[in-house]
Amino acid sequence: MWIGLLFSIICLSSCNLSLATASNKTTGTTTLSQTPYYVQKIIQCLLQGSYQKTPPHTIETLILYMNITYHHSPDTQLSIYIVLGIIVRLALRMGYHRDGSHFPRLSPYEVEMRRRKWAIISLWDRVTSVQVGLPSMIKASQCDTREPANLLDSDFHENVIAMPKERPEHEHTHMQFLVVKNRIMDVFGEICELTTRIQPSTYSEILALDELLSRTYESVPAILKSKPLHASITDPSNLIIRRIFLLLVFHKAQITLHRKYLLPGRTDARYAYSRQMCVTAAMEMLQWQDVVERECEVGGRFEGERWKISSVVRVEFLVATTVLCLDLDCEIKHASQNPHPDGKTSGNGTEAEKDVAGSGNRETYCPDKDEIIKALTTSYHIWQSSAQSSKEAKKAATVLRFLLSKAHGQPSMAHPLEPAIIASSSVGMAPFAIPDQFPTSNNTEQFQFQYPQISSRELLAQSLDQPVFNMDTWLPPDVPGSEGLGFYPDMSTDPYDMVCSSIPSMINVEYELTFR
Repeated sequence: MWIGLLFSIICLSSCNLSLATASNKTTGTTTLSQTPYYVQKIIQCLLQGSYQKTPPHTIETLILYMNITYHHSPDTQLSIYIVLGIIVRLALRMGYHRDGSHFPRLSPYEVEMRRRKWAIISLWDRVTSVQVGLPSMIKASQCDTREPANLLDSDFHENVIAMPKERPEHEHTHMQFLVVKNRIMDVFGEICELTTRIQPSTYSEILALDELLSRTYESVPAILKSKPLHASITDPSNLIIRRIFLLLVFHKAQITLHRKYLLPGRTDARYAYSRQMCVTAAMEMLQWQDVVERECEVGGRFEGERWKISSVVRVEFLVATTVLCLDLDCEIKHASQNPHPDGKTSGNGTEAEKDVAGSGNRETYCPDKDEIIKALTTSYHIWQSSAQSSKEAKKAATVLRFLLSKAHGQPSMAHPLEPAIIASSSVGMAPFAIPDQFPTSNNTEQFQFQYPQISSRELLAQSLDQPVFNMDTWLPPDVPGSEGLGFYPDMSTDPYDMVCSSIPSMINVEYELTFR
């Protein structure tokens, strides 16, 4: 099995090197077809070594194999979740879920390395389950493995008799980032359990988890706290990216927790805080999307770290885009139904809505409509630039193009679309091309957009190549053996809300098992 581990190291290093030195940013990812030889040898070693019997180096080989598929795929793949299921069950069989201190025959070095490997597996279990919208496979109540120590690899060796004292929090190590992210993901796991359970949750439970999430992020060591890029001039790029990753996970957890109350919060004072949390979190995530995109350009600070921007990070930005699209669509619909309401409509909702949002003890500032449109316009260009290599980016760009066209009230909206155009999902359709800048005044005659005279809910459904969900079983269509099973994400009664509700709403699920 150690030969498979060697091939995994060579393959992963080769992929990362090609990504770090690639001159074409639009490709963004390296597919497994570019390293077929190494991948084939890895699989052969796993099979010939009888991985199911867990010989030495099995877990390490599988972890690196999954890393290859995980970080070099442009879109979400269900096959990754399936491979992870194999890793989790083999790790459970080998007792990784129990702390190594329970086994006297293990050396201090082996105990620490088991903790590190279990921390990686646990993190991937939570991240992947959230990404594909399926339950987590590891139950915290059955595990007692401690966190890895905040130590550098050079601080201990294979023959160490006793582990050295941990380094202080202000000294950053690779393990520190893993531990901190796991702590946030632990709370994220509780959020997913609450928001996807069969019994409806109460708003008091939502607020209790919100406070727990905030306290967890506040406890993050200062060296891993997010700060503006101009304040990180002397910090290495890998440290800055880790700060961004932690912030994105925190904001996505906020959105997942409060999303159910996003639209009710527009008119109900009890839920105004939830809407504020969703919109502000999504806005900040898209601001960082712009920063990451610019700094990944040739000559940018993240040019050499571009390979770390995997499908997982793109899903974070996709969630933020979806939330703002949902809120903007509601704003547009309200404005069209109430062209001259009693309360003046300006910025973000009616005066009545603003009064509701402003009543309460919590801070309830929300970005206005113009700010949301500006953020989504920037995001559209980013998704558009990746549309050729990513199906998720292509779908996001299509949805944004429809919604932003409607937001600017183009005079050609009265002209119906040709059926062939409606059926197409190409992001290069000329009639829908968005200019570099939208008009800043009400004079829209210079921008002739064709837009169908149908609701944005129908538009979103068409742009996502409906049917995305089978509304009878709440499952993706054409899944063998799916009859009668429940679908894991939030089960809303609104098909449009289902599409916008969770991570798997805009992903292209692939049902081919990569690991054979």
